[in-house]
Amino acid sequence: MPRSIRLAAYATLLVTAAAANGHGTQIEGAVVPGIRVQAQYDTGEPMAEAQVIVYAPEQPAHPWLTATTDHAGVFQFVPDPAQLGTWAVQVRQAGHGAMLNLPVLPTETVSHQITVCTNHLSRTQQWLMALAVVWGLIGTALFFYRQRGANASS
Repeated sequence: MPRSIRLAAYATLLVTAAAANGHGTQIEGAVVPGIRVQAQYDTGEPMAEAQVIVYAPEQPAHPWLTATTDHAGVFQFVPDPAQLGTWAVQVRQAGHGAMLNLPVLPTETVSHQITVCTNHLSRTQQWLMALAVVWGLIGTALFFYRQRGANASS
């Protein structure tokens, strides 16, 4: 295979590998006259129309409410005032998501703000992954180049 084609193939693999980075997710919740949840990826992009499942404190194994976020990744609901305790809100989209636990107390004088991050990779980690992919491609190319050179001289 000509060298220019091999280089083009390696460059394509590098770009594809860099574009394949997954998204971490972040959801925030606050107890207001109801519960408001803001869901977004770690890039800041909102989780628009993501699946939302709400679990009540008295039945944590069965969904109390299912819905979707709006275009800004926001979902708001009013919990049943007869069910005090920790409400669980799960937001998921395309294999990414997180669970948020919000305590609902008898008096709503206390404000809560909770942030949950999952699958978050820093820029340094993303660069290290890209460099590892490049290093692996170079090593593979050199291995096959050496194999071909050894066979030609035999």
